[in-house]
Amino acid sequence: MTSTLQVAEYDGSQDEGSSPKKKRDVWRGVRPLQIAEYDTLKEEKSCTKHFREFQSGVCAPLTGMDSGADERGLDNRHTAHTHTAVHTQTVSGDLMIIVFSGSYPRWVTSSGIAALILFLLCILLLAGIIGLSVHYNKVISRYNIARSQSSTYIKQTEEKYHFKAGYNNLTKERDQLKLSYNNLTKERDQLKASNNNLTEERDQLKVSYNNLIKERDHLKVSNTNLTEERDQLKASNNNLTEERDQLKVSYTNLTERDQLEASNKNLTEERDQLKISYIHLTKERDHLKVSYTNLTEERDKLKVNQNNLTEERDQLKVSYNNLIKERDHLKISYTNLTEESDQVKASYNNLTEERDQLKASYNHLTKERDQLKASYRNLTEERDQLNETLNLWNSGWKKFGSSWYFLSKQKNTWTASREDCLKRGAHLVIINSEAEQRFIYRLGESLSAHIGLHDMNTEGDWEWVDDGPSRKSSTPDITFWNDGEPNNSGGEDCAEIVTKAKNPLKSWNDIPCSKNINWVCEKTPSAF
Repeated sequence: MTSTLQVAEYDGSQDEGSSPKKKRDVWRGVRPLQIAEYDTLKEEKSCTKHFREFQSGVCAPLTGMDSGADERGLDNRHTAHTHTAVHTQTVSGDLMIIVFSGSYPRWVTSSGIAALILFLLCILLLAGIIGLSVHYNKVISRYNIARSQSSTYIKQTEEKYHFKAGYNNLTKERDQLKLSYNNLTKERDQLKASNNNLTEERDQLKVSYNNLIKERDHLKVSNTNLTEERDQLKASNNNLTEERDQLKVSYTNLTERDQLEASNKNLTEERDQLKISYIHLTKERDHLKVSYTNLTEERDKLKVNQNNLTEERDQLKVSYNNLIKERDHLKISYTNLTEESDQVKASYNNLTEERDQLKASYNHLTKERDQLKASYRNLTEERDQLNETLNLWNSGWKKFGSSWYFLSKQKNTWTASREDCLKRGAHLVIINSEAEQRFIYRLGESLSAHIGLHDMNTEGDWEWVDDGPSRKSSTPDITFWNDGEPNNSGGEDCAEIVTKAKNPLKSWNDIPCSKNINWVCEKTPSAF
């Protein structure tokens, strides 16, 4: 970062008026600090009572400065000094040194600079307003000239003015329809985007919902399997308990058998009398001995099995407790899944309703769009027709009935006249009624003009040109020949209308096709 030294010279304040508070500060501007001035400032370190060393050996006033003065550069509580005051100020990262000569008031702070900037902004704003005013006056002047010309033009051609007014109204309506159409298109696009987003969210919810259903079903199956295993273990435990109780009863019976053997010894004397019983008892004894031995072995085995069953029982108790905890957890999960399922169903129903509403809105907007397109096409066609009408009117065409007519200002042969009409998108006039004949007669302005009648193909068989809407030659349904016409004096194969004739219904003559006279073109609605 480079450091630059700047000097803002201050001449002090000058009185304005009689009041001592009304003073005006005089600044000489900002200029670079000279090396000699910087050396001089560095040598002013002898004023130790009123100055202190500040930056790079440069003196700065001590009186009236606080801890924030070094950062602000100027202290708004300074008293007047006659000494040179040197401060540092950072502007855009550069070290700035401001040197004052003379005294300066308390209010010389950043607010004064802000006021100066505000004053400059006001000047710029005033210049902008003046520029806008000049531009506005030019626009108003141009507008007044255009309005004056338009007023004169409207007075001269009232009918043309009506066409222009209608055209402008249609143009405004077209622009409004375009704006409405654009707004509807934007709304439709926004609705489409919203519909797509909702559809994506709905699909995601459906996927999540299906996954949750699958997880729930899997948990249900797992829960069912665990329940069945638990029931089987309970049944096995009950069976083992019953077997254990039976073994206990058998053991008790064995104890009683020992007592019976002791009694049997005491009853040895009765053995003779009970030989038959003795034999049975002996057999029984032997059998019981074998059974006792077997039961003893089984007892030992049962003790081992009992110990094993006790351990398994303890393990089953632990497993049972774990299963109960898992069951409770599954119940909570099932409840949560049920609630989430209900919420998803509700959301699905809401999305379905919104989708149906969006479909209805979409269909409605589609119908409105189609209607607007149809209206737009109709307005475009009407606009084009009005533009064509306006262009025809401006080009000197006159309207009668549904057709437009043009009287040339130049003169030419019948063939050249026909080609000129074709270039204009028209044809030489074909007269089909008395009213049209009278109109052409008035349009002629006392001139002679070619019309689209000829007998070039067969002498005496007069027919209209095949340039009309039907593209076929046709025999005139009605004619307005002058007395003694057509007479074919000198190869006269074309017809003219003479608007100087006294009777407009007797104003046709046959003439040579090479005769140079004016001509009348006709443009039918099908030519637009």
